[in-house]
Amino acid sequence: MLAALCLAAVFAISLTSYLTMCYTSLSVSTRNLMFNRGAELAEAGAEFGLYALNYGANTGSSTSQWSSPTWTTSGTTATANLTMTSSGLVATSSATSPLNYGNGMNGTVTVTVTNYNATSGSNPGPTVTSQSLLTMPGFAGSTSDPQVSQSVTYSPSSSTLTGSAPLFVNAVAGTFGDAPTMGRVRFQSAGTVDSYNSNPAATALVSGQSYSICTPGNTNWTLVGAANNLAGTVFTASRAGTGTGTAYTAYTAYATRHGIAGSSANIVSMDNDSTTATVKLNDATVYGYAVGYDYQSPATTNWFSYGTTGRIVSYSDSASTYIDSSRLITEPAPYQPIYLELPTSGYPYSSASSTLPVTVSTSGSPYYNTYLNKGSASQGGATLGATTQTSPLVYQAGYGISLGTNQIVTIEGPVVIITYGGITTTGNGGFVLDSPQASLQIFVEYGNVAIGGSTGITYSANYTAAHPTQLLPKKVAIMATTNNWSSATLSQTSPFYGVIYLPYMPVTVSMTGAAAPIYGSIVGSSVTLSASPVIHYDSALRSPMTSFIAGVPLQSGAAFDNLSTPFSFGSRVASTQ
Repeated sequence: MLAALCLAAVFAISLTSYLTMCYTSLSVSTRNLMFNRGAELAEAGAEFGLYALNYGANTGSSTSQWSSPTWTTSGTTATANLTMTSSGLVATSSATSPLNYGNGMNGTVTVTVTNYNATSGSNPGPTVTSQSLLTMPGFAGSTSDPQVSQSVTYSPSSSTLTGSAPLFVNAVAGTFGDAPTMGRVRFQSAGTVDSYNSNPAATALVSGQSYSICTPGNTNWTLVGAANNLAGTVFTASRAGTGTGTAYTAYTAYATRHGIAGSSANIVSMDNDSTTATVKLNDATVYGYAVGYDYQSPATTNWFSYGTTGRIVSYSDSASTYIDSSRLITEPAPYQPIYLELPTSGYPYSSASSTLPVTVSTSGSPYYNTYLNKGSASQGGATLGATTQTSPLVYQAGYGISLGTNQIVTIEGPVVIITYGGITTTGNGGFVLDSPQASLQIFVEYGNVAIGGSTGITYSANYTAAHPTQLLPKKVAIMATTNNWSSATLSQTSPFYGVIYLPYMPVTVSMTGAAAPIYGSIVGSSVTLSASPVIHYDSALRSPMTSFIAGVPLQSGAAFDNLSTPFSFGSRVASTQ
């Protein structure tokens, strides 16, 4: 009996120790999970504050943007108490059901924006502080519910609080929408997507590739094949250079495969509510990355569909590789900036509620251009802009733009067109860029976009022959951020160099093959690639230039001119409590 009692005591002590160890292990793992979720929630709150700053400044609705019930303002401070739900952050006061992070854990976040009503150039600028609170139901016998708090603070940079918006960080991006097909990127058959850099640093030159000097910097260009060190000098690189200079170059398969940017094309869908694949490759090949995230099963890494020959790879992958798992984007909200970029107001037919931070001039240009609105075949061509311009010219197109047979609009300088009836090109009609100073930015306030025909929007043959290294996608931008009831199609049979930024409009691309490639970036509420397109994403679009520079026209481009992120932020400090 004594031996049995001793053995039972040993078992009891061992079992108690084991249960204590299990409880401690569970507590530690749970707390680690709460720390991770708390950091994510704090960052989400900071993004919420940044969005409020940028959205309010872009739309001119700085007062209404900070109104109740989401925000409470006092003096120069705005505060929001938010709860994370399955639909994102919502005001806690709305009493919505919180998101269950697992084990009954849910989270709230308090976002405080100091100097929320600061304007461009204000000193000090706004500061965003986000503090999350993760709460878990208490264990049996506990006196309080376990909680973890984390905070993230964004402080403004010391430079001016405005800058060009980095909108074009992906090759193809679908944003969101209410319809089942919105937010998706779909290849209906096949296609190829890769990347290059039209504006590489001297240190990234590829031997044998043709370049022209963009900014000389302190690079000695004569050591890498150039005849001199002057901007604009065309040369064939003998090797990579050194120093701070930059160059321009056109896409070539050789440079793409042997350079540093060839496998950097992102195919992104921001739709994380769909119950079906949000990126559909079919038999397309993507040299880069694609979304592979299922919000219903976050552990999976194949939330996209592909055909028997569909591929997501890099140029260094073997030919037998079809899906390189390291190239799957598993973030629940892949990065695609969305800002309300609006054309300058104050002209006839303008419905813009605010002006862009960069003022453009109408000096020497008509408010209302008859040719663009009511052009006929008998009118022949027209020329907009001039190489001697010191600022972009703004043209109004109150009835929209329709260019057909023999209606060629030649762009010679920086041009902005605001159209209120859509834009259509057919036959050989369209826009042709014909000088190094030329750039074209079109804001489509109303109406559909249908860029088709043998011309569409492209560089002229003469310009292409004279400046083969300066076919720059940043020089053309088709934009709409207030038009959310129309659609866009791109079907021209000539190469397209430019960016399409229509985050609230579905975009269909039916350009086919290498004869009509696309150089640039496409953003739509959804993007359908109906043929087998060849898309070369220009990674230089990830580094916005400053706005129009009269003395250095090649530095400027429609993809960046007159676009702005009103508030840019520098340091981020995270703390844990």
